[in-house]
Amino acid sequence: MTKDKKIDIKKEVDAEEPELYVEPPKLTGRDALGVILALVALVVIGIGGYIWLNPQLSAASLFKHQQPAASAKNAASTTAPAAGTTNAAPGGAGSMPGMDMSGQTTDQNSQSSATTSSAPAAETSTQEQAKAPAESTAAAVPASGSAAAETQPEHFICDFCGMFADRSRSYIIAQWTDGMTSHHDSWDCVFKYGKANKMTLASAKVLDFSSPKGAPVMLDAAGAWYLHKTKESIAGSMPPNVAAYANRAAAEKALPAMGGEALDFAGLKAKWE
Repeated sequence: MTKDKKIDIKKEVDAEEPELYVEPPKLTGRDALGVILALVALVVIGIGGYIWLNPQLSAASLFKHQQPAASAKNAASTTAPAAGTTNAAPGGAGSMPGMDMSGQTTDQNSQSSATTSSAPAAETSTQEQAKAPAESTAAAVPASGSAAAETQPEHFICDFCGMFADRSRSYIIAQWTDGMTSHHDSWDCVFKYGKANKMTLASAKVLDFSSPKGAPVMLDAAGAWYLHKTKESIAGSMPPNVAAYANRAAAEKALPAMGGEALDFAGLKAKWE
């Protein structure tokens, strides 16, 4: 009795479990016809929409065969050789029969000799043309590093703060004892740059504040006089504002209008020590 009861329970459990796979219904002729009609309708809608968006086209033009423009272009390029090229390589496949190869070689040698002889003259003239502006630039601005730069940049950037140094009315070109040259927009940047890199200032050139903007004059920093902490802002300079002048008389003359304290280079340098 117990065994029969267990068999009945197992049958009930098996009957309640859903089937994992259900066979899909077979595709009938009506279903296949419906799929074909749907595809045809999509094609018709697509062509009609394309013609509607392009009114200049017609249905006939969509099926008319036209030769691509690229094919005609390629055909023309195969019939006519490119400019500056020969029909066949000397001594190679396709060379014309009866061609005087020795004469061609002689012409080529004469052309290369003329090119070789003219090269030094062109190089010499180019060097002479570049020599004059390079010398004038080097005289105005010392080059950075151990060797002079061949070309100067459009603007010099302050090596400490990153501002345009040569646009500052306190522009300084600093020469250090290790031979390096740096450009700065203010004396504050000069002394902080030297301290940060543990470098000693050997000499410097500073912009004369009284010189016109169109014709700037660079002064020897050691012999110049300065107005320190001027009340007038120095364009392009980091604070404190410092205006440089050629001598003490020029600095004291500008003192009432500019304000600040008149100092020589030793007094100015002491402000950062």
